[in-house]
Amino acid sequence: MWGNDSYSSQKFYMLCFLSIQPPSLRWIWKCKAFMKIKVFAWLMFLDRTNTRDMLERKHCKPPNVPSSCAMRSSGERETRNHLFFECPFADSCWSSIGYFWDTSLDFHPMIQRQRNISPNCFMEIFLVAAWLLWKQRNDLIFNSISPSLPRWKSSLKEELSLHLTRLRVAFRPFLQPWIDNLVINLYNFSFY
Repeated sequence: MWGNDSYSSQKFYMLCFLSIQPPSLRWIWKCKAFMKIKVFAWLMFLDRTNTRDMLERKHCKPPNVPSSCAMRSSGERETRNHLFFECPFADSCWSSIGYFWDTSLDFHPMIQRQRNISPNCFMEIFLVAAWLLWKQRNDLIFNSISPSLPRWKSSLKEELSLHLTRLRVAFRPFLQPWIDNLVINLYNFSFY
């Protein structure tokens, strides 16, 4: 049962949980993003980021805060999928870097499909971009700073440049030109 005569907790863990762990969780821990981004991604992949929907499910949402998306006033519920993929601001951010999500799929198959389309450094780019969307949302809520596509792209370019040294040498020739080709428009977009 254990592969040999010796028992270990690692073998027991693998026996119990190998079949139920989505493959996308392994991608998080194998990617070369900074640990704070990996932890954020782990929470996002398990649908545990503190969106307004999650706070309501935990019974922690303040009574005077609506459940609708913080980025839009049109009344859509702020869920993980809405905030990171369906919100018009998130959609414009993703499309500006060439990522187009099939939101008719569940979360993990949607990530798998996009990963198959753009495999080189996908997780690093995706996780950093999602992290920066989360930061734009929090800047709006806590600092009253409106979301800005040029600011998001500028932060993406800066953050990915910091990640370059963490990548395997084989992937650097792909990511460096990708970062250099990020066009940052100097005008501000309004989503309200």
